[in-house]
Amino acid sequence: MDVQMAVFHCADGLLKQLMVTKLSQCQYALPLLVPDPFTRQIEFPLWTFRQINKSWKMKNTNNETISQNKPIYKAETPMVFFFRFGSVSSSKSHLMNSLINEKHNTFFHRDCPGSSRNRVLMNGVVEIAWFCPSGSYDDKFSDCVAFCNLHGDAGDHEKQLQILTEMASVNVVLLTKLDRNNKHAIGLKDEKDDDDCKRGRAAAQQMMSLLEKKNLSEIKESFLPHQGKLWHQWCQKNKELHRPQGGELEVDISRKKSQIYEIREQQHESDICEFTFSFIKEMNSYDELQKIFFLKWLRTLLDEYTSADLSALIHTYNEMWSKSLQLKDKRDKPEKLKAEQAELERMSEKLQAANFGLEHIMREIGQIYESCSSVRKNKKDLQMMISGFPLELMDGDAAHVPVIWISAVLDQLIKKLGDQRVFVLSGKSTMLNAMFGLQFARSFHAAELAGSSTRHHDNEFATFVIGLANLTLINIFGENTAEMQDILQIVVQAFMRMKKNVSDVAAREKTMEARRRLLEKLDEMTKLAAEEEIYNAEHFRKPTNGTTKPKLLEKFVFSFRNSLEISVYRKLETEYSNAMMTIENKLHNKIKNKAICETVEIEETDLQRELKKTSEEVEKSIKRDEYCSIFQKYCHGAKSAAIIGEIICQKLKEPIKQSVYKNTARDLTDEITSNCESLNGNRSNLEKHILKTLAEEEDFDKYMDYIHNPRDHFKSFISDEVSQYMTDKFSVSVLPKMKENIKLLQQKIMKAAHESTEHVQVNRGDAGLWLKIFTQQLSDELIFSEKDLSGVNLDGTDDFNILEDVIKKEIPAIMSDISSRFNIMTIPLNLPYKFRPDEILIDHFCQCCWVQCPFCQAICTNTIENHHVDHSVAVHRNIGLNGWFYRGTINLATTICTSGVASDQYFYPNESDEIIPWRKYRKAGGVYADWSITPDLSELPYWKWFV
Repeated sequence: MDVQMAVFHCADGLLKQLMVTKLSQCQYALPLLVPDPFTRQIEFPLWTFRQINKSWKMKNTNNETISQNKPIYKAETPMVFFFRFGSVSSSKSHLMNSLINEKHNTFFHRDCPGSSRNRVLMNGVVEIAWFCPSGSYDDKFSDCVAFCNLHGDAGDHEKQLQILTEMASVNVVLLTKLDRNNKHAIGLKDEKDDDDCKRGRAAAQQMMSLLEKKNLSEIKESFLPHQGKLWHQWCQKNKELHRPQGGELEVDISRKKSQIYEIREQQHESDICEFTFSFIKEMNSYDELQKIFFLKWLRTLLDEYTSADLSALIHTYNEMWSKSLQLKDKRDKPEKLKAEQAELERMSEKLQAANFGLEHIMREIGQIYESCSSVRKNKKDLQMMISGFPLELMDGDAAHVPVIWISAVLDQLIKKLGDQRVFVLSGKSTMLNAMFGLQFARSFHAAELAGSSTRHHDNEFATFVIGLANLTLINIFGENTAEMQDILQIVVQAFMRMKKNVSDVAAREKTMEARRRLLEKLDEMTKLAAEEEIYNAEHFRKPTNGTTKPKLLEKFVFSFRNSLEISVYRKLETEYSNAMMTIENKLHNKIKNKAICETVEIEETDLQRELKKTSEEVEKSIKRDEYCSIFQKYCHGAKSAAIIGEIICQKLKEPIKQSVYKNTARDLTDEITSNCESLNGNRSNLEKHILKTLAEEEDFDKYMDYIHNPRDHFKSFISDEVSQYMTDKFSVSVLPKMKENIKLLQQKIMKAAHESTEHVQVNRGDAGLWLKIFTQQLSDELIFSEKDLSGVNLDGTDDFNILEDVIKKEIPAIMSDISSRFNIMTIPLNLPYKFRPDEILIDHFCQCCWVQCPFCQAICTNTIENHHVDHSVAVHRNIGLNGWFYRGTINLATTICTSGVASDQYFYPNESDEIIPWRKYRKAGGVYADWSITPDLSELPYWKWFV
């Protein structure tokens, strides 16, 4: 702490703010009152707190949970002040940590590693930290609470004591013998009197005055017109230009180019408002240091300006979202639900419009520059800004890169720094800020925002970010592993299409199970993608200027869920193309031959004969009935509602089967954890049943497997228990569960088909709308979307009653087929590995510590894998089980670890000649030092019986 304060005293205002911001991000206490080591004047470094925001949840007067997000220097919270008189044995910091976060040392204290009882610069320092409730039932406080800690004897720091005791809601004093002889009169100093800081604040306040009494949700449209609708239209047209359709002519491409130029001209004619002019003026008026203070103050004031309204909008949105969910569950008021969802969408747009920060001003500058460059007009004296603040590469709202602007800025950067080789690291803003002291704006979103980030956008963003980087950091904690897996698969596939080099993305270090599985999957998908694109997958380096344009061309890839879907599509595409070429050649030859003798007449039977033959070849190649059926319909050119209905049913077969098996497995797992004695508790209960089974079987080899390979033995035992339960209960429990799931799913599909037909008829919609409503109704039940029918021609399908009738006729047959094939053997065959009941339970019981005692091989009972505290176990065993023997004999040792550490005996670690007393077993180092073994002379009859 003295080192921290030494750096703090030597730092300027900018570095002090950076230090305090990083301390806050790492959940450490912050210096609130700091005595000058020379003058003893007390400094209150308010400036350092201005970039810190805190979020918490609390109950309002109506007992509703509301979210709060405020700059911490403006938050009015209760305060608890801890101080002491004299020297006391208890640690104030340790006590406060137990109130704020028991698992983290928010306040550094005497028992922390690296701590010292001697202080040089910490006496008299007051630190502050906040408890931010999460809205959970076990929160210790219902509101945000500030905790302050005065270091040193309060009797020696009268001014700090006076200030804090007057401000605090609760004062906590630790007492011993009082000594109040030494008193000091110390003045309080406010923020550092820095001229650059004051000038920067005044300039930022002048700009903010232009926003007074303005509606937050309308500010961007009024003050930043260059990044509005015209920019979004330009982006869309530019993407269409680089993603030409098959039948597009040069005249169509030329027309799009003209439209793009016209949009740019309109954008250029937009006025530059006084707000933007003021920003440009201030950026050109100051030296480097003053400019940085101006930008920091502007960011702080903008955050302050928007935070209250944003919190209110998010709260309103969350309430509307909750109502929408309730209506969706009831399913009896579709019109009200539709209206609520439309209002929800409008509120989502309002939230996006209200998100206004420094990055949007920079985006406006970029668009002004681009519009000027595109129409070859003067650039209005815009100066490139290289001030250490982040530069937006991709406009997140428009999903587009302003290449002209970015290139110009990078050119200026090269002039300033030279043409250096740059190592590009990408990742999420919060993680990069914390790790490297950067200033990226954090992503804005409401936790419950639905549909604001589509799969298409996610895939584009991920591909672009990873495409720019030499290395991408991915924080898996708190993320949806399945979604990340799908997105990263698409990234790999997209780079194959762009003909970039791809590296082996498999893990090379030991990591947690979820990460290992993800990376193994990605490795498989990388190889699959490489095979599909006929490309060598070895390197993953991409130049910056090569990523943007190919990304515009890859709409095809981004629309798929993952590489497996692409693989199936490729096979069907290849076979379809080959088949059509064959038919075309044969018919062409027939026409040519007949034309010599008579008028050409292609009989329908000829076409049918060729189609039948080709259909058989495709079926033999693909081995998938549904694709053969679809192919046949394509070749016939069928567009009727009946055919579309058959195609939908064919497409539904696999999702229905997957849903039935997954739901049955989930229900079965729940029942097993309730009814199976060995699996209805924690790992200790499970181990008790394993030991009981081992004792009953008296199989020595199984004992050895349990002792030396406990994790594998646990997994095998769980699998055997689940298999036995399923076999015993198949007819009375498993089969009825499956039939019930089939019945419920069939009802939902029938209802979805009927409601889709009604909706389309009332709204005079087309087949596309019918399919959209149908898939939305089933989105919670099946992995099935409009994308699954992206290749089906829906033109001419207008009799939706026939479509509904076909589905009602075909679905029961599909369900009957699934039911007839369901048995004890098909459950594991038709379930992905992670959805099998035994694997779910293995994951539940085995995600914990498996380190074994170096003496007796007992397993550490900590439920967290790779935990940071000592290993321990309640019950140790005879060390002879691990092969320990008495030196000079062949007799196995009978000592139990807990009795050994209570004795005066010795042991020889690692078969060496070094003698270590049992009482000081940690001195053996290595694995011995990582264990906490408590002396205990209790008898252990089970292991004595075994020996």
